[in-house]
Amino acid sequence: MIQYQPPGPNIINAKIAENVMMPKASDVYRVVISLSKRCRRYRMSIYADVSQNNNPRHKIPYFCHMELKPGIGLDNIKFGATEAEIMALIGDPDKTFTNEDDENELIYQYNSRKLRLTFYKHEDRKLGYIRCGNYKVTYDNQPLLGRPIKEVTDVTLKHIAPWEVDSYEFFDVYLNHENWISLNVEYEEVVDLELGVPFNKDDSYNWPI
Repeated sequence: MIQYQPPGPNIINAKIAENVMMPKASDVYRVVISLSKRCRRYRMSIYADVSQNNNPRHKIPYFCHMELKPGIGLDNIKFGATEAEIMALIGDPDKTFTNEDDENELIYQYNSRKLRLTFYKHEDRKLGYIRCGNYKVTYDNQPLLGRPIKEVTDVTLKHIAPWEVDSYEFFDVYLNHENWISLNVEYEEVVDLELGVPFNKDDSYNWPI
């Protein structure tokens, strides 16, 4: 009688290997971890090739943190930057439109970043205003969005004061005029923030770059 011999591990592994699909090169993400000398923390950038061509504009960095820098901007997105400089940094916007209330304001919208950038046409099309609902926004390595407003103003942003509060039917706005930062609040929780380039004493813009 011939006894049945189960397939050995080498045969099984060979069969499994035949059905394994190796990832394509275009599906592989490069993870780059670099040490920020200024704040001495790690920042991870993931570069995704979202295009079939080799245009460097389509290699878009995705920041794990977006650090609020009062008077300057968000992380490397700085007031005074041109449209070309912003697109070289974070790629093409998902949508562009002109503010219906002010034709001098051109707005770039980035959906995945929950980010809107406003360029002032009458100021050589410089970046002058930022609105962001991305929960990766931080200050001093602490998150700002999704937290109680009192924690944000009294603890995380305790060095930024005073805050003027405007209350509306469904939301409140906390505004710091000196740094031109607005925190939009619903249910006593920060849901997004807005920041603009600050003003000089003569009401001219104080461009950081």
